[in-house]
Amino acid sequence: MYDIGMSGANAQSEIRAGDRFAFGDNWVEFAQLVSGERIRAAEDSLAERLGTADLAGLSFVDVGSGSGLFSLAARNLGAQVTSFDFDPASVACTAELRRRFRPDDGDWSVLEGSVLDREFVSSLGVFDIVYSWGVLHHTGDMWTALENTETLAKPSAQLFLLGARLSSGTAAVGFLLVFWQVISHTQLPGKPGWPEAVLILALTLATLANLAKQLPAQNVLLAATIIGVVGSIAHGVGAITAIPFGPFAYVDSIGPKFFNTLAWPIPFLWIIVVLNSRGVARLILRPWRKLKNYGFWLIGITTALVVLFDLALEPFASQANRYWLWLPTTFPLTWYGVPLTNSLGWLVATLLMLAFATPPLINKQSRSRKTVPDYHPLVIWLLALGLFATSSITHQLWLAAGLAVTAGIGTTFFAFRGARW
Repeated sequence: MYDIGMSGANAQSEIRAGDRFAFGDNWVEFAQLVSGERIRAAEDSLAERLGTADLAGLSFVDVGSGSGLFSLAARNLGAQVTSFDFDPASVACTAELRRRFRPDDGDWSVLEGSVLDREFVSSLGVFDIVYSWGVLHHTGDMWTALENTETLAKPSAQLFLLGARLSSGTAAVGFLLVFWQVISHTQLPGKPGWPEAVLILALTLATLANLAKQLPAQNVLLAATIIGVVGSIAHGVGAITAIPFGPFAYVDSIGPKFFNTLAWPIPFLWIIVVLNSRGVARLILRPWRKLKNYGFWLIGITTALVVLFDLALEPFASQANRYWLWLPTTFPLTWYGVPLTNSLGWLVATLLMLAFATPPLINKQSRSRKTVPDYHPLVIWLLALGLFATSSITHQLWLAAGLAVTAGIGTTFFAFRGARW
């Protein structure tokens, strides 16, 4: 279907008046250059953003389709596609791509209409996937365009988007609150520990929501459950027997404990640390995704980052905030009172987690795809290390602060180096 509405005359008049740029003329020229290689690149880009290369059974709307290249990519990936644009030349370009590459395709509709026209947008219905790239801010009324575009998403999609934004926003607020407590040496009003609790829970949700953009939600939840359970068992056994971490005891400031043994934040802490360390490791290893042993390298670097993270965490948790205390041991080497057996325990526990959690975390797309770097884990990693460093500085734990700062700079360098590859 290729429908031209009354907006064509309006578009041309606005272009002549200088109120709107004639993007369609550029897309008509671009359409002549569309090749199989460009189409495959668009498919790879779209699959990376959506976390899947299989869109069969899903509806897809391309708001401001321009050349129609990403509409074509979505259709090739199996989606039922609706494309629309305000510029008649862009509409014609999209229709031409459909004619060339998907002739007589009843599952791809090409329409002319404006995203600012609420009545037109409402007539389209709702979709599983709402796509708009580099369009809405060019409409002249971005907020109306955003509001109208949101109505195209099915309620479940809107709820997920809202949940992801809320969790990331709440985590940012949690970081600010805890940073304030560290810098000012004052407790916020209310029950002690509530800012830290908000931070832990929000970071867990933000981590899972971000990962669910790339993988099926059930895979993400399965991996998180494995990590949380294994981490809980390890720390529960450790609290009773001192194996495998060494002798320690939780302090009341950490909050309630499960079965009077396991502090409630521990399962969530493991999920945050392992999944975000893995995300940072993926950034570092991007240049070597095609290696045969990439998976083993990913597990190894993830484990190393987890151990490094814990070394930065321990002075913050046991010295500065007294969430837990390390008991005397005959082991000669310690890190601010923490026996180095603790690092060995984190290493073994992490390897065990990844042995079971890695399969559901594998993206089934080929590693040969050109993907968009995901910096969300790196942001969480750096904010956490920044918090640890700040706390260590305020308590004059200079070696701990130096470790946190060095770890942050080093991982940032290698992550950005890998991401730009």
